[in-house]
Amino acid sequence: LELCTEQVIEKIVEDVNKSKYFGLMADETADISNHEQLSIILRYINEKGDIKEKFVGFQKLDSMDATAISNLIINKIKEFKIDFN
Repeated sequence: LELCTEQVIEKIVEDVNKSKYFGLMADETADISNHEQLSIILRYINEKGDIKEKFVGFQKLDSMDATAISNLIINKIKEFKIDFN
């Protein structure tokens, strides 16, 4: 299952990197055991001009302050190898 997840995310990132415009959305929520999680969604315009939104995962939040959340988002962008150029 983990290997499939990695392949799907790689394909999404490939599409994002081909796109001229993209955005990242993040939303905090608590799971059933009251652990804070950040859901991460990538939004981009594909080669056909269609707007796509793809869920790329939940990340556990160890802290709820702005610095911790922004660092987590920046680290995920680096991990995904999203190209900003």
